[in-house]
Amino acid sequence: MPISGLRLEKCRGNHIIMSFQVRVENKRIALITIRI
Repeated sequence: MPISGLRLEKCRGNHIIMSFQVRVENKRIALITIRI
C-alpha cells in the first residue's frame, strides 16, 4: 500500500495533524487525517 503526499502540520496546542493519502487496491485514494 503506497503512501503519497505525507505531510505534518502543527495546530493549536501540542496537537499534530498528520494528513496523508493512501492508495488502496481498487485505486481509490482515501484522505486520512490523524490528530495526535
